[in-house]
Amino acid sequence: MTVYAVRAAEEPHGTHEPDVEDVVAAFDAIAAALSAETDLDGLLHLIAERVCHVTGVSRCALYLRDTDHGLFRGKVAHPGPRRDADAWMARSVAGIEADRFTQEILATKEPVLIVNALEDPRPMRRAMLEWDIHSMLGVPMILRDEVLGLLFLDNGAVPHVFTPAAQRLAAALANLSAVAISQARRGAEMRDTLQTVVRQNRLLRQVSAMDDQLSQQVLDGASLEEIADSIVTMTTHPCGIYDAGCQQLALALADADETAVPRLMDPAVRCAPEVSAALAQLQPGQPRVIGPFPSLGLHRRHLVARVQGRGDACGYVVLVDHGRRLTTYDAMLARRAATMVALELSAERRAVDADRHARESLVRDLLHGLDEQRSLGRRAGFHQLALDVPHVVCLFHRRPSSDGSAPAVADVHAAFARVGLVERPFCAAVEAGVALLLRLPDDVHARAGIAAAKRRVEEVVAAIAPDGGVVAAVSPVCRAIPDYPRAIAECERTVQCMTSLLADESITVLATDDLGAGRLLLASTNPETAERFALDAAGALLEDSSDRVQLLATLAAFCDSNRNVRATGSILGIHENTVRYRLGKIHELTGLDVMADAEDQLTAQFAMLVFKLRGWIGGWRGALAAPAATAPAADDADPAIAVGSAGAAAPAAAPAVTTTAAVGAEVIDIATAAGTTLPVV
Repeated sequence: MTVYAVRAAEEPHGTHEPDVEDVVAAFDAIAAALSAETDLDGLLHLIAERVCHVTGVSRCALYLRDTDHGLFRGKVAHPGPRRDADAWMARSVAGIEADRFTQEILATKEPVLIVNALEDPRPMRRAMLEWDIHSMLGVPMILRDEVLGLLFLDNGAVPHVFTPAAQRLAAALANLSAVAISQARRGAEMRDTLQTVVRQNRLLRQVSAMDDQLSQQVLDGASLEEIADSIVTMTTHPCGIYDAGCQQLALALADADETAVPRLMDPAVRCAPEVSAALAQLQPGQPRVIGPFPSLGLHRRHLVARVQGRGDACGYVVLVDHGRRLTTYDAMLARRAATMVALELSAERRAVDADRHARESLVRDLLHGLDEQRSLGRRAGFHQLALDVPHVVCLFHRRPSSDGSAPAVADVHAAFARVGLVERPFCAAVEAGVALLLRLPDDVHARAGIAAAKRRVEEVVAAIAPDGGVVAAVSPVCRAIPDYPRAIAECERTVQCMTSLLADESITVLATDDLGAGRLLLASTNPETAERFALDAAGALLEDSSDRVQLLATLAAFCDSNRNVRATGSILGIHENTVRYRLGKIHELTGLDVMADAEDQLTAQFAMLVFKLRGWIGGWRGALAAPAATAPAADDADPAIAVGSAGAAAPAAAPAVTTTAAVGAEVIDIATAAGTTLPVV
């Protein structure tokens, strides 16, 4: 046992005979203090003082049981505390195994007297010497047959006789004091409980008011910025709202103090192992304080609440410790704010989905003519689709030889975002694939606009399917609502030609103009029939000889220049007479009089188209993308000039655009699109 005692003025004491009136008076004083709701420390001091008065000693040390460990810890000493006594009291413990004096008191639950502490082996000798104790009485404080506390009474170095009557009265007063201590503790607990209830009620009222305010804001369609501002107003803590990728959606500061900006979601901080682990441990409805982490430059605590949506984390609400410490109220507000943010994000997603479905419905109705023009015009105006400016229709379709799935609207949206174009293009799923409306500049020539559209669509196709498993067709220019159903029909025919006849899989995008009127026939025939017709008509020109290569080049250029001899010569860089000579040779070999017979001209045109699609005229992809080639005048050109030599610039009658194609190792100028830049829808 470690005994706490206070050195007092040692007055000679012999035998003190207390009476019952002393005990009653002492308990009256204790009861009065209890009624006055004196705190526990004051009550213990009063008990120690009154026990000393009843027993006639000068010193008393009072210990109370520690319910967690079963030991008795020093609480109060009489007379009043001094610095050295306080130090002892802070570390004083009774009831350890070596303290046989206290063990005997606990075992007998009766007062135990030590007549000569220096010779008695039961007490802790060090304490007896330290406080110069001669005789000492240990009295248990019993309540409901349990020892609640201990009283140690001594008179210092002056011997004192504790008579049996004094011991009984001391024990009676100790037990009455135990009742008072128990009542004081219960009263303190009740007061603490009452204060807790008051605080909780106040907190609930605050939270209810906060909940009403946030709920009304959501009902009124408040933005995330307005919600963040309300949180700062209610808590005085800066607030940041972030999405699932930790990108900031809203920020509100307290008193515009930029030094308290939330830093937890900064890439350098959130990627740290300790921070990422803390974020991963967040649970829905359970805000958590994270930080500080001075080594990461995070010197403030951050209260984080996870925003839950559709089973996964869809964002975070973060409050920064600023001005005052984070409290339970802040945690409750952050949790409720996370719910409101989840509702707001969900509403935004639903609005985006509804708008996307409405846009897709508009595109389908426009392409299929399923609504009257006036209604389509109103709907287009609502979605800011300007139908009074030129557009082209693009149709995306999966190649039959590809193992991938058919393109979807989401694939087109994602591809547009990846190539840096419109994030929300006007597109819709149709029977043949995915149809897209692509806007052209108002003042661009139709051919140049289509060429630019093809280049843009090629980027999108490459983003959708880098393996080349997707093809696309580009329609003629649409300038009015009735043009769109015809445009999608022509795109479908072009896609059908590409998937059934096109041999060069490096070509992923074709305009309907690239196939001309031949797409009307090719879309309804099979590859074998088309090949047979083309070979019967002009197969003789495919023989592997230089003169046949020149003749094939001349016929292809003649067909692509609208059967204009001068334009053909300019494209090939040869004289007009050379062109007529070669066309005559073609007539002799194939029977096709392309200079005079319109039916033969149509046959030749169709045959050249099949040759291109089947890859028998090579390099068509380069021809479709290459810029127009110009050549110097060659009026005196010899009929044997090699195909691909420099040619004269095309006269006004020649088509505005040209392309380059190759026959074997030779190059043929067929039709090339001039470059232009497309606006986005």
